Amino acid sequence: MLCDISLGGALVWGFWSDRANESAILEVTFRSVAFRLPGRIVSVEGQWDTAILHLQFPEGLIEGSSTLRELVAELRGHFQAYQVYLAHRADDDPSLGRTATQYPSDRASA
Repeated sequence: MLCDISLGGALVWGFWSDRANESAILEVTFRSVAFRLPGRIVSVEGQWDTAILHLQFPEGLIEGSSTLRELVAELRGHFQAYQVYLAHRADDDPSLGRTATQYPSDRASA
């Protein structure tokens, strides 16, 4: 699962058994178009039976392609909106002992 993407790389969560490998190909299908993005594995975080891969794209890979720049720009907007949504959920979580209606100035978006 693609968790985040930028001009410099991506954060990917899933199953990864080849921990000795130093590179990976990120295959993304978006709006019926398939992309293959090569990346260097910067780090691997073990998560029970899955892993989080931190990938670094080759310098200029995204910047050199208008299609890839548009892909990353659109996906970044979705990831940022989701992060804001999660921050609001954390603010409104009663288990944290407060809600946004009690402390509206503390909202993550404020």
